[in-house]
Amino acid sequence: MLTAALHFSEFGQVDLRKMKKILLTVLLISLVLVELVICTAFLPVEWQHSIHERIANVFSNPAHDWSRVTHPRMDLEMDEVFRQRLWLRIASYVFAALMVAVNTALIRLVWQRLRGLKKPIAARS
Repeated sequence: MLTAALHFSEFGQVDLRKMKKILLTVLLISLVLVELVICTAFLPVEWQHSIHERIANVFSNPAHDWSRVTHPRMDLEMDEVFRQRLWLRIASYVFAALMVAVNTALIRLVWQRLRGLKKPIAARS
């Protein structure tokens, strides 16, 4: 009941709009970062390894970290499989392109919603 009263009051709507704007801004920044990570799939393999090693250094993930389930250099084994099987490489590029397209659509949607919050309440229909 209190939330319904806040929703209809002018003060409550201003706070709700600010909260939406903050959440949409955080979501937009997150989606842009995800877009950058996905786009690294289209870079040369050496660049990908360099980027992923630097990211691991930023998050303090030691390079010698491994378990019994995975191999210590799984990325090199996957690169070898991609070199041997062309259809897997093509499928991975198609999947990455699809992910970029979906993420770009989400960025556009969030951007439009964020821009829509700038209009005054009376101006919206």
